[in-house]
Amino acid sequence: GVAKYRQMFAAGGTYTEGQFMAAARALEENKEYDMSLQAYDKVLASAKDPGQIANARLGRARALVGVKKYTEAHKALDAFIKDKELSKLLLVVDANLLLVEVASEEGKTEKDDNERTRLFNAAVDALKMVKKYRTKPEELAELDLMAGEILLRKQAAEKKLGLNEQAAETRGKAIVAFQTMIMSMDPGNAALANALEKAYFYCLPLLLEHKKYKDAEEDCEKYLSLFPDGRYKTDVQNWLNQARIGQ
Repeated sequence: GVAKYRQMFAAGGTYTEGQFMAAARALEENKEYDMSLQAYDKVLASAKDPGQIANARLGRARALVGVKKYTEAHKALDAFIKDKELSKLLLVVDANLLLVEVASEEGKTEKDDNERTRLFNAAVDALKMVKKYRTKPEELAELDLMAGEILLRKQAAEKKLGLNEQAAETRGKAIVAFQTMIMSMDPGNAALANALEKAYFYCLPLLLEHKKYKDAEEDCEKYLSLFPDGRYKTDVQNWLNQARIGQ
């Protein structure tokens, strides 16, 4: 698989954009991001078809995320989203979805208060844009989870910088976000089970950190009754013990 794509670069033969595109995708799927970047660059060097250019530019941004070059990926995604032609394509939704991750990952390590706020706001704005294009309840639930994940990253950044008051405030907002999901989602809806389970998983340790032990205990019990064989069962049982000890 990947070996034959490696040869494409070594041999220096003439390959079509389509072949380089297939190579870029396969390399990206195999987490060979550096070579994948080279392949996307080859496509972009000669591609004329707008659809192919769009796919290659987005693929290149994904590969940059793969090598954790978030600042470069952010620039690439901004350029994509602001491009007169590319922004008309439905792929702009995928570009915004990726920007949510990129901007909040950047925010996680940003020491400057204003810059960090700007990055997290960029993530929130990108998510709002994606929401306009999603209609299915399970898709919207995934986006609600992402909104909560932005807050988790923001809280992690603030904690790391010793901004304890800000971190506590952000934690409060994250609790509200996940609790809203937990209260509004129908546990009987199989399509939403995955998102609901994750909302519990994210919310429970926050409740403990917030010293809301009674709420944490109730929610742990609720999780265990809804998902007796859930994927977070062991964690939740541990948290339940902590909640009981804390009271």
